[in-house]
Amino acid sequence: MEGFILSRKLEERLKLLEEKYEKMFNEAEELKNSPNGLGMIFLNNCFGGGKDINMYLNLIRDTNHNYITHAELPRFSDGSGKTIIKDSVRKKDLFIICDPIDYSKKMKFHGEDIPLSMDNHAMDIIRTVTANKSHASRLTLVNPFLLYGRQHRRKGREGLDCAAFLRIIKDIGISNILSFDLHDPGLLNAIPFTSFENAYPTDYIIDDFLINEVVDLKNTVVIAPDGGALGRAEHFADRFLYAETGSFHKKRNLLEIVEGQAPIEEHIYKGESVKDKTVILVDDMISSGSSIINSMKKLKEAGAHNIYVFVSFSLFTSGVRAFQKCYEEGTLDKVYTTNLNYMSEEIKTMPWLHIVDCYEQMAKLINAYNRQNSLTPFLGGIPESVKTVERVKTYIKEYSDRKMF
Repeated sequence: MEGFILSRKLEERLKLLEEKYEKMFNEAEELKNSPNGLGMIFLNNCFGGGKDINMYLNLIRDTNHNYITHAELPRFSDGSGKTIIKDSVRKKDLFIICDPIDYSKKMKFHGEDIPLSMDNHAMDIIRTVTANKSHASRLTLVNPFLLYGRQHRRKGREGLDCAAFLRIIKDIGISNILSFDLHDPGLLNAIPFTSFENAYPTDYIIDDFLINEVVDLKNTVVIAPDGGALGRAEHFADRFLYAETGSFHKKRNLLEIVEGQAPIEEHIYKGESVKDKTVILVDDMISSGSSIINSMKKLKEAGAHNIYVFVSFSLFTSGVRAFQKCYEEGTLDKVYTTNLNYMSEEIKTMPWLHIVDCYEQMAKLINAYNRQNSLTPFLGGIPESVKTVERVKTYIKEYSDRKMF
């Protein structure tokens, strides 16, 4: 009987040891697959709570792990708030991810539901940094649409909001910043001693365009709706090989100020003839869309055959009615944009809107940061453009072969 009891106790101890070593093995595997304990906080549940980005990370790493660190951002009725971290972040390589133009999120303010503004999102970033700085091993801000990126330079007696914000988050503990298609790449100079990367979704947009459209790329013009976007247009045109470039000049009435800027009186096109050609209008964003719409109308009057719009961000601050009208009138064929900012379900269903999935690119960049690998292959620079040019060559050949039959 005594021997049976000892045997039973030994069996229980062996089982406990087995469970202990299994747990240690799992933790070791998790550490191997997730160096420095990769964690992602999606502020205000942006980008669908990060489920798709988490999925891409698991595909890249061949793992089955939840890399999402949960956090809550409760608010008081006076508009102030705080960050509550729900999971352990000790020694984690933490990525704070924010969509500052997600107006679907609301807060109670004196009894009313108020959409979160960019200023609210900015404070949420600061709160989250201060909540994690003492515990996480490293903090990286992933901010696809850079906060205050449109207030990038000073004209007269104005504040430099974007540069000031970048300095603040650097000073409170952000080690790296990742953004996409900056309104002005010169912003990279605002914090010269901090890692600040600007990724381009160019190749992802072109890939989807080549898959979905049948156009003569040898008869194509890539156009910027203003002088500031000309470099971006050339960036796309280089990948299309035979494409020419052009741009619009905005003639403004400097004697009047409307909503903080001089109103545009006329869009003047400067560049190659667009008669019977496919036109691709390229910009970093659609805000109200007035410049894009005026440019499309001018180009259609000049004889453009097809008109496509490529933008990284689509805000549609004045709604989509004007774009729908252009589509119905034959002025617009399609808008190619990304999923790097919030869009309402109504906007997503528009027949002229094609949303390019860039979550894979974001996941590849986060993975490279965490594994301390080179980011260059995933920033939309030379390595990716070489592959895109090869795909364009194949597309042009297939188009030529199709025309022969």
